[in-house]
Amino acid sequence: MTPRTGFIAASLAWSGLFIDGFAGGGGASTGIEQAIGRPVDIAVNHSPTAIAIHKANHPQTEHFCQDIKSLWPLHATRMRPVSGAWFSPDCKEFSRAKGGPVKDRSIRALCWEVVAWMRDVQPSVAFLENVEEFQYAAPLDEEGRPIPGQEGREFKRFVRAIRALGYCVAWKMIPACDFGAPTTRNRLYMIMRRDGMPIVWPKPTHGSPGSAGVRSGRLLPYRTAAECIDWSIRCPSIFDRQKDLADATKRRIAAGVMRYVVNAAEPFIVPVTHTQSSPRTNAVSKPLPTITTANGGEFSLVDVQLAPHVTKFRTGSVGAAANDPLPTITANGEPARPAGAVPLGVVSAFLSSFYTSNTNGGRADPQKPLKTATAGGNHHSVIAAHLEQANTGAIGRDARKPLSTILGKGANQRVVETVMVEADALPPEQLERATRVAAFLVKYYGTDGESEAAQIQPVDRPLDTITTKARFAVVTVTIDARTYVIVDIGLRMLKPRELARAQGFPETYVLDPECLYRTKGGKMKFGRLPIAQQISAIGNSVCPPVARALVAANPPAAPEMRLAA
Repeated sequence: MTPRTGFIAASLAWSGLFIDGFAGGGGASTGIEQAIGRPVDIAVNHSPTAIAIHKANHPQTEHFCQDIKSLWPLHATRMRPVSGAWFSPDCKEFSRAKGGPVKDRSIRALCWEVVAWMRDVQPSVAFLENVEEFQYAAPLDEEGRPIPGQEGREFKRFVRAIRALGYCVAWKMIPACDFGAPTTRNRLYMIMRRDGMPIVWPKPTHGSPGSAGVRSGRLLPYRTAAECIDWSIRCPSIFDRQKDLADATKRRIAAGVMRYVVNAAEPFIVPVTHTQSSPRTNAVSKPLPTITTANGGEFSLVDVQLAPHVTKFRTGSVGAAANDPLPTITANGEPARPAGAVPLGVVSAFLSSFYTSNTNGGRADPQKPLKTATAGGNHHSVIAAHLEQANTGAIGRDARKPLSTILGKGANQRVVETVMVEADALPPEQLERATRVAAFLVKYYGTDGESEAAQIQPVDRPLDTITTKARFAVVTVTIDARTYVIVDIGLRMLKPRELARAQGFPETYVLDPECLYRTKGGKMKFGRLPIAQQISAIGNSVCPPVARALVAANPPAAPEMRLAA
């Protein structure tokens, strides 16, 4: 069957309407469209910004920008038959990431709107996505806290209500990385059918790089955090910030640098090419600035090789490799850990040569020996990077793994870059910078229980004076028998496009449509959707690859089969 005939067959199977309730920015709709070969027919969401993103990417869909509770299902469908429906009700009043008592019972009750819609429009097949905690939902006490000993009672009541409508119901936890999204986002998915056909769970298409399925060629390896990151974007130095970082953040950064750069046995190398038009090279005695278009960029033509890892914020873990999928992306910035989520940050290492020579275009081949350093300031450098995220307590993980859950507020996933210069080529002006980095690592590394802390210095007394002895004044890293001195550490936020890649959205997906949006001050403004609201939409979205797999595996029965059933 050709792709064209496959799309035609899918469209015929889903000949009735397909509804995306709680449509958000369009993650589910994107996956559904890929599965059925045409756009969804109806999308519902109360958020004007979410609907604006959805309209920009799904212009043929009929949009209802209103609270789903105020929309009569039969008015939306105009009494037409419905083949499929997807529901992703707000999950924050169930998620462990929220913490504390339930603040808004109406949000927690949104799942019952699913029952109302299914009762009225009777889709042949329906799908639901939510957090793992939804299946443990219990009645609430007067303070809004789940009543102990009654875990799962509300979920069972919900399932009984769906089955009473004549549906077969099954549910399962599915990590998005199993179906090709570069994130470990783990969510509860429910399939509901009333057409007499069996519920089918699609087989994973991806697996852990070392698994038997991948080794045999049956599965593809997990997509990774590293492939989502735009390594051409530079990180401003953490030492030149106007507002100092919190100590907890510094400890996470330091632990990640030690594990994934200083003590890394084999850094992951990925090539990135910077093609700035400026003939100048940036002085290595200064922090590597963010590349801008205002001054033509800060760097000459440079081939960059990155060895990334990802760090997490609040779990005590020091991270993981960059060639694995990114951990789960969440839609909120709450401190507690969502089920199955391992939010992160990215650390990369790249080899470059700060040359202005026009004989090689300023480029360096990472597979060949580095050029000889000259006295003119042309120094070999290495930049190691990792992702750091402040929502789980973990230090982070190697970027060779999938990204964790993306947070809607966007303030918890940041790229950390560790800048190094070859020791034999270290210019005198770099020594002050190097000793500053050493002081930072001595002070903050190991304060979260790393055993190496005892080898450096206790944290319950003032920092020792940094001496001029090389063994204490600077921190060195050996890569391929070459010794480098760490001279700087940079930090930047992940961009919306990087987060969207991790979630599994197509590269062409519009994230910043022109629309009317509400500013932080509460005023309405027309223009490009701000970054914070883009990230919120991404964090709240369904991973398109999972939606595609579930819908493609469960087409409705043909009309004659439904009559027979």
